[in-house]
Amino acid sequence: MNKNKILAIIVFSFLISCTSLKKDKSLNVNVLKTNIFVFSDNIKNLACKNNICKDDRPIAFVVSAPSGCGKDTAINSLIEKHKELVKIISVTTRKIRTNEKNHYDYHFVSDKKFKKLDSQNKLAQKTTTYGQKRGILKSEIEEAFQKGKNVVFNVNNEGYQSIKAFVSNKFRIVSIFILPDSKEILLKRLTKRGTEKKSEIDYRMSLVNDAMKGFENYDYKVISGTIQETFDMIDAIYNTEQIKKNNNKSEKIGKSIINSKT
Repeated sequence: MNKNKILAIIVFSFLISCTSLKKDKSLNVNVLKTNIFVFSDNIKNLACKNNICKDDRPIAFVVSAPSGCGKDTAINSLIEKHKELVKIISVTTRKIRTNEKNHYDYHFVSDKKFKKLDSQNKLAQKTTTYGQKRGILKSEIEEAFQKGKNVVFNVNNEGYQSIKAFVSNKFRIVSIFILPDSKEILLKRLTKRGTEKKSEIDYRMSLVNDAMKGFENYDYKVISGTIQETFDMIDAIYNTEQIKKNNNKSEKIGKSIINSKT
């Protein structure tokens, strides 16, 4: 069987099991974690056996989702756990929320400053999200690449498409799209978090379909659950891709030893 198909079957089976666990209220998050550890062991064995993926470059993870799916929280938890992972912080002209930190969640700038960065050709990508400008600084990508770090981008589909050309020659790109269970649940989450006025929530809900355009082209699709469930699934994907990267690096080292004269 084709190696990529084998990998796809295992990943698909794992995500299906996570969905089942989420629906079964009698099962707690520890059961979910156990499944993740078993999954990671299986994928490691598969990678070693079938030699999947010949690319050991640093990985650029692209995470996209409609507003309210827990994307920011999952990304922040991921970088706290994995020290080799760097979040590429977006520059944005939107107002900072009460629970956010400048230069950690985003680089919050004025319209004038954003235009200046753009005119100086310092942005690898720029887009407009919910009426606010957002962009990625080239310098942050270059710095992470020079250090050999994996990176994660928090961008929408338009942003994903526009950064591909800039990062694809430096990083192996892995894309993840977080989907809501339904629009009704998404509305409840946006309302519950209390960071936007009703008019802003209505505006974001009106753009859900636009935010989901192109989701089928992402490498992984994850249904958002609780904060812990969403993080666990994204963390499992990260571990899987890191194993593939390390496996290929090990193979190159092994071949160099065999081919060495001493």
